[in-house]
Amino acid sequence: MKTLTMRAFLLLLATITFAPGQSITIDDDTPLPPRLAPIEDINAPTSQTPSLQKLLGFLPKVLVTYDGVTHLTRVQVAEELGVGLNFALQQGRRFNEDDLREIVRRSVQSTLGRTVLLDVAGRHGFKPDADLARAKLAEQGGNDLLGAMQPYGVSKEKVVTRISEQLAIDHWVDARVRGQLRVEMQEVQNFYEKNKAHFKQPEQRHISHIMLAIDPGASPETADERRSQLKTARERVSAGADFAEVAREISECQVSKSKGGDLGLITSGTMNEAFERAAFALESGVVSDIVVTEIGLHLIKIHEVKGGGPVELEGVRKQVEQLIMNQKVNIAVQKIVEHELQAHNVEYLF
Repeated sequence: MKTLTMRAFLLLLATITFAPGQSITIDDDTPLPPRLAPIEDINAPTSQTPSLQKLLGFLPKVLVTYDGVTHLTRVQVAEELGVGLNFALQQGRRFNEDDLREIVRRSVQSTLGRTVLLDVAGRHGFKPDADLARAKLAEQGGNDLLGAMQPYGVSKEKVVTRISEQLAIDHWVDARVRGQLRVEMQEVQNFYEKNKAHFKQPEQRHISHIMLAIDPGASPETADERRSQLKTARERVSAGADFAEVAREISECQVSKSKGGDLGLITSGTMNEAFERAAFALESGVVSDIVVTEIGLHLIKIHEVKGGGPVELEGVRKQVEQLIMNQKVNIAVQKIVEHELQAHNVEYLF
């Protein structure tokens, strides 16, 4: 089961679009969605701030018609986009009309796609279940996230509704789309060969270091003195002194001092950026020049480099199969959405 809680919040904060230009054959007798009921009041009250309404004021009141009937209005789209736009505005983002038009276009596409998929799922017996959504929300710690969303005007009911809708769509996709698709062995082989460069073992480096701390408020004279001390240590190592012994003698790293400066195996993304950049640029057996980080000065030694090479197909077969299956599912779902929408007169008015 997919992680629903965070996914639901992402759906509220951003729009989901379906990739164009993809196709899959579907049965000619696939039922089409019923005519949607007209919206009575296109000026319905909104919970969004006047500033957001003003921001979208250049758009017409009616944005999309469906079989000639009003389907989406500016007010509705403002409600849908309110969380994400308000958050972006609070973070200092600014949008011109072209930006906003594109954001609205994506939101409209997302809403139309979700509407169609909910209808198709419902016709196959997969309907939103609020109780199931609440259970998933509680199971995955969603109550904490709900509190974080409240300042942006997102009610628990809205989150529950969105999760229940997504669950219904997911269950339909798994049963009626994914279950009818297959991934062939040759497809797996071809995908792996084409993307082999992306399937690599993470490079690991066995490193040791000697560290001398420098207080952020230290005088230039003190910093120069510490640098000179570490330079002398490097000269000793270059002259044949054992790196581990020098580390035990002068290093101020409490984690590694007693182990001769040994930090073990590290992978990219786990250390300070400057430290890591120097460590991953060194060859095995080489001692670095002095490296400066926010905690002090370092000498780094590489003992061994592991990994970094390609992973054989058998090591990633399941991952590749899942990637291909997800691609096929996305194509199939997109085609169904296009098929359903093409059967109706969907007109964009902005």
